[in-house]
Amino acid sequence: LQNTGWFGLYAVPVGGKMHPFGDGHEGSVGRGFGYLLYRLSTLYRNGYWRWYAEQLGAGPGTGVGQFYAYDPSVEAKAPSDIPQARCFPGIGEVAMHSDLAEPAEDVYLLMRSSPYGSRHRRLRGGASDKLRLLPALRLASSCRLDLGDQGA
Repeated sequence: LQNTGWFGLYAVPVGGKMHPFGDGHEGSVGRGFGYLLYRLSTLYRNGYWRWYAEQLGAGPGTGVGQFYAYDPSVEAKAPSDIPQARCFPGIGEVAMHSDLAEPAEDVYLLMRSSPYGSRHRRLRGGASDKLRLLPALRLASSCRLDLGDQGA
């Protein structure tokens, strides 16, 4: 769970027209993912994830048991002072952005090179739906990019 919020922020960006790779990719980025990141922002006390949730118009939720996610002490913080690229080596994805904090102006590139293929994220040895790039690139699988501090 500790990287789920980072994945949302980088790979399912605010203003995105689709979810990258896998099921549901044809749907736009909506409030549902915002609710998840709001809850995670409370759990991990992460202002960047709270910013993401608020950009999508999401809060703690209104259902029974959602009160635990409400914590006004976690302040939203625009992702302008963190690396604009992030690697997710466990799933073989990398996301690169020009400006996460300005969704309307952000130009981004998402790449995937993974043993899980591009559908359903299940291990599929030799799957033909893997993103194949020149071996020298190996961006998503080796993550040998200077992506700054990747810590939580």
